[in-house]
Amino acid sequence: MTKIIGRDPDLASVSGQAWHIRLRHDQGKPDWDANVSNWIVNCPWAHPFWNAYLVAACHLRPIEGTKPPFKQFADATHELSVFALSPEVDIDINGMERNPLFEVVRILTPANLVYQCRGVTDEQMAEITRLLVTAFVHAQESPDTDFSVRTRQTLDATVAHYQEGVHV
Repeated sequence: MTKIIGRDPDLASVSGQAWHIRLRHDQGKPDWDANVSNWIVNCPWAHPFWNAYLVAACHLRPIEGTKPPFKQFADATHELSVFALSPEVDIDINGMERNPLFEVVRILTPANLVYQCRGVTDEQMAEITRLLVTAFVHAQESPDTDFSVRTRQTLDATVAHYQEGVHV
């Protein structure tokens, strides 16, 4: 299992913990400017072989100097992804915020979930991501691939609430 060290978690319950990761945008990677929200989540109950996950959201607007983003549909504006992290690599939360993200963690592929949506702002997508992470931490949703259909339904409903102005 992955050991997570560094600062205290931003969210915690008896079921899990989560750390909001503030990525630096000065590391010569212009596509990192698409980042909206990034979290490391520890859910030891979610899978017998790995406990740590990366939950990341980005916008899908073009960024000068990078290739166009892949969109599952023409008017997609944001993407949220969930990746299991290798249990062979421990995570230093403090180090993640000082170094390039993918030099500190090793993601397992394919992704557990890749979800694209439309009609929300960056701030709303960041909040939707925080809400999903909170549900993972409280064992109300699972980051595991086996539950991706349910997670998509939850995300669809939450995005719809934001689009309709119901979720404030």
